[in-house]
Amino acid sequence: MLNWICGIYWVLLTAGVLRPHGGDHPTGIESVDMHSDLGHFVAFAVLGGLVAAAWREWGVRRTVLVLVGYAVVAEVAQVFVPGRAASLVDGAANVTGVLFGVAVWFGVVNRRIANKEPQNIEVDEGATGPGI
Repeated sequence: MLNWICGIYWVLLTAGVLRPHGGDHPTGIESVDMHSDLGHFVAFAVLGGLVAAAWREWGVRRTVLVLVGYAVVAEVAQVFVPGRAASLVDGAANVTGVLFGVAVWFGVVNRRIANKEPQNIEVDEGATGPGI
């Protein structure tokens, strides 16, 4: 279920980032304010946390590489969208948001989950004491 939520959010974020500006043709996602640096940061932080949670087996490195790549490509792709332009500040907000979301998931949430899960400890029945 989390995979689906993550995938749908990612598609909606992409649609919001790449929608043309100007004109009288509403796209239905104007309620998401992607025009501010804070909006970029929050949107990409949510993406970072969702992807880290949905695909935990990717690990930190792969998740960061995929999402930082996506954040940069999404910003550069705006050059080709009418009424949009790439911005170094927005790109930095995207990347910072991704890093924050992934860090929160792997640094806090995932650690709490790991501490609550039962640990599989192998016991050597032939051992008679510590270190033997």
